[in-house]
Amino acid sequence: MQATHKKVTARFTMLPAGRRCIASALAALAAWQVTACANEAPATPVAARANTTPVIRDSLRLADDTFNILAKPLLASRDRTGRIYIADVSDKNIKVYDATGARVSDIGRAGVRPGEFTQLASAQVFGDHLMAYSFQQGLMSEFTSSGKFLRATTLKPAPFDLRIVDDSLLLEISHPGDGGPLLAIARADGRVLARFFAPRQFNVFPELRFMSGIIADAHNGFIYAGVFGSDTLHVFNYAGKNVATLQIPSRVALGQMDVLFARNGGAVRRADSTWFHDGMQALMRLVALDSGRVALQLAKYDGRVGNNLLNGSEEILVLRMNGSNATSVVDRLPARGMILGRDSDGGLLVAEHAPDNQAQLLILHKTFR
Repeated sequence: MQATHKKVTARFTMLPAGRRCIASALAALAAWQVTACANEAPATPVAARANTTPVIRDSLRLADDTFNILAKPLLASRDRTGRIYIADVSDKNIKVYDATGARVSDIGRAGVRPGEFTQLASAQVFGDHLMAYSFQQGLMSEFTSSGKFLRATTLKPAPFDLRIVDDSLLLEISHPGDGGPLLAIARADGRVLARFFAPRQFNVFPELRFMSGIIADAHNGFIYAGVFGSDTLHVFNYAGKNVATLQIPSRVALGQMDVLFARNGGAVRRADSTWFHDGMQALMRLVALDSGRVALQLAKYDGRVGNNLLNGSEEILVLRMNGSNATSVVDRLPARGMILGRDSDGGLLVAEHAPDNQAQLLILHKTFR
């Protein structure tokens, strides 16, 4: 990409409380994250009741100035100084903005040398430094907050995606096509402490492993996981024990990929050559928040050109666990923009086009009252 003065503005909506768009599947589909436990409880409906009002505390407009523009934001986090770090899957680097929204630097670049990426799956603040991951290399790279490369760790087997957990652990997310348990909690050095989550639908229809994906995140003692093409949210503790199984309370019923696949005679293409799950309402993104809350983004899957969640989606939900039971409270947010990550205060970051300039992104900090 050539340098340009054109600015991209994302709105990061922060809801203290306490992948990226569907990843391409191996068969030219979009894949994403999640799986189910062998001993999971039946899905429990969630009470669709909003009891808090999101309030905007402040707003931040991103300005790229003479830097290459933010092309395709994937994941965002903020450090204790107020700097925002955004993984750009297109440019294969991390773009850094100061507390005023001004672009100050880039970290990493495309390449195969230390500190470079053949593909960028995730990048998040980890304590006082930054952790970035490339699944093509199975390589987890660490940088200082100023961008100096520190070290790289090879994860074996290489997960499909990676999330930072409570500044001390890693959540490894495997692709269903790899088989076996699809989630793992690991130490910062990559040593796995527990592997879990083997969804039953993939045993019934093994072909769906390559058409689906796992969407997962963890924070404050809970791991939340969903399977693309399922209406169920699975909740685990850090030991991998399934503590709750919830039916996602979408206004539009989520598609069941195994049901659609069976209805289509076990064929991945319809008679009109479209994918059998094209147009299916599905879980696209998930971010774990403070106080047992989790944010979910739902949209109709576009099997032809993919989903650009920056242009909006069907619904963004915030669920809250009441203890370890299967009852949650729901907040429904305007389905504008794309949820990008968890802020340093446990809130939610959402990238959204600025209403007065569609080429720019804003960062909003929301709280509940």
